[in-house]
Amino acid sequence: MTEHLGYAQRLRQGLEEMAFVVEDTSEPGEYVVTAYGDDDLPLRPRLSLPEDVVSEYLDALAADLAADAAWGTQQPLDEAVALVLTNIEEELATTDLEGRNHAVHVGVRRGPGGAAQWVAEREPAGDPTPGTEPANDLEWVAEPPRPDERDA
Repeated sequence: MTEHLGYAQRLRQGLEEMAFVVEDTSEPGEYVVTAYGDDDLPLRPRLSLPEDVVSEYLDALAADLAADAAWGTQQPLDEAVALVLTNIEEELATTDLEGRNHAVHVGVRRGPGGAAQWVAEREPAGDPTPGTEPANDLEWVAEPPRPDERDA
């Protein structure tokens, strides 16, 4: 396995440059994402980036990218980092129609067989965290067609 010291930190820094607020926890490689820009993330998703697991995951992803002629990359490790950063961003920034993000855990971890694997967990459907429920006073009202639309 190739050593990639600092890649977990590079991913964290990339998220912070995108305006995510990433806080340390008492466990090395484990973080909590508390906000995205000015928006609070009430679920406080856990971000798992243990350096050894990140390195192993990036090695495997970079090897896949290098072997795939469609990528045509000369820098497979840099491409792997960028791809993982994009995946984390999508998990943490994507919202539903009410503007809520449902991510509770994102990153990499050891899978059942011991190999590094991607993790993206969301809160159970239909069980919103207190304080994240949509407003009850929302109402949709259809407007009658404008006169110029009636004859169209």
